[in-house]
Amino acid sequence: MPIGKPIRSLIVLLVSIILVSVSGCGQSVAKKETKKNGIVIVETHTVRQIMWQEQIHAVGTLLANQGIMIKPEVSGRITKIFFHSGEQIKKGAPLIKTNQEVFKAQLAFNQAKLTLSTADLSRKKRLAPRGAVAQSSLDQAVAAHKSDVANVARNQALLQQTVIRAPFDGTLGLRHIDVGQYIVAGQTSIVNLQDTNPMRVEFSVPEVYLNKLTIGEKIIIRSDSFPNMNFTGKVFAFESALDQRTRSIKVRAKVPNEKNILVPGSFAEITLYTKKESAIVIPETGILYATDSPYVYIVKDQHAYKRKVTLGVRRDNLVTVKQGLQPGETVVTGGLMQLINGSKVQIQKTETTS
Repeated sequence: MPIGKPIRSLIVLLVSIILVSVSGCGQSVAKKETKKNGIVIVETHTVRQIMWQEQIHAVGTLLANQGIMIKPEVSGRITKIFFHSGEQIKKGAPLIKTNQEVFKAQLAFNQAKLTLSTADLSRKKRLAPRGAVAQSSLDQAVAAHKSDVANVARNQALLQQTVIRAPFDGTLGLRHIDVGQYIVAGQTSIVNLQDTNPMRVEFSVPEVYLNKLTIGEKIIIRSDSFPNMNFTGKVFAFESALDQRTRSIKVRAKVPNEKNILVPGSFAEITLYTKKESAIVIPETGILYATDSPYVYIVKDQHAYKRKVTLGVRRDNLVTVKQGLQPGETVVTGGLMQLINGSKVQIQKTETTS
């Protein structure tokens, strides 16, 4: 027989009342689990002093260990190119050669003059003790000889500069010249050379961290190009003065890059680890906040008492406490909402910071 609307409504009402009753019973049981006979069941943490290493987060730029745009020291027409774009190259390897004929001719001319002035000076030195040569003539011979020696040395240097060599190991960029092109000393760009192992990373740290910075501290670098990889480096230098606009100091670190996967100019996220210091650390779950100060509950003689604290740095669900706690004290970390100052407690579980 079909059930009428009044009966259906009555059934729904009865089911709702039953569910509310069951829920109320559950809440009553939960309360009994956290509070029995006026005793609050709590979880606690034993305060310890540990070696704490603070982390400073910053953003920076990856730079080559050293990098230059190679340009010629003498003008001339390119007769040979020894490299290819993008290749790895060793220090001293030839890159290009320009026309040497004019420099060779000038060198031969000055070498001939040097031969003549050497002979003239030698002859006048033999005659001078006899008084056969005036002192002024001997002085002129000495000066002429020195001038010819200098000219020969200059021509030899210019001749060497017609072959441009890599000044350090590194990776070449794109070639900007061709055979037969006339290049101008100090102006024409030949190729970019970057030494990318190790890499440098440059970033800024706020002034407040100055007393925590030391040479040799570890950094972890993350690059957008390789989001799943961490690169480890070490700080090797600081700027000698603060930036007056930002009140921060520039820091430089070196990062190994054996596989040459990091590229100069890339953006980097940096975590700098400061020197380790002794600190009191507790879980953040033990901290409560009032309008005037954060506070904790400490357990003493089976009772919980409020204690104001001064907090420091937070990391990984832990927080350092600068003032208010001593090693060996017990701080409540679970059951806090049931406490008032002086509540009697029963410790269900105790943990200690490792």
